[in-house]
Amino acid sequence: MASIQFTDGGGAVTLTNGMPAPADRFSSWEPLVTEIGAFAHRLGSGTRNSFVFRTDFGARFELRNLPASKLSDAIRCLRWLQDGGTVALNTGDAAGRSYPTCTLAPESTPELRYTPDGPIPQWTLALAVIRTDATPAPMICQYGTYG
Repeated sequence: MASIQFTDGGGAVTLTNGMPAPADRFSSWEPLVTEIGAFAHRLGSGTRNSFVFRTDFGARFELRNLPASKLSDAIRCLRWLQDGGTVALNTGDAAGRSYPTCTLAPESTPELRYTPDGPIPQWTLALAVIRTDATPAPMICQYGTYG
């Protein structure tokens, strides 16, 4: 089961949608790699020169099918991240990957969207995060067997 865990001033929270597999997974997972630094293209050749300060490894994803009973936890998560807090992501994927220290990706805005599809009102939490642990590496999430 995919989860987002954090501890704010109100205590520990484990945010899941509580759905049975496979609906309990993160959706639309996209790994992100962004180099932060100074970049310029040479006038003569057009090749790119770079001075990289750091490389951000992250992911953009959604936690869909959040019931109304999880709405307050989702709002707490948004506030926590926007205030600079970190979360732990447990993907629940085939390799059991987890990312213990993640924060909002620079220039990203988290979203909590109402999704009226189906008979029960539900919400979707959409985040873009980066790893901030000591040795960041690509954020991968694979639920099935690929190629």
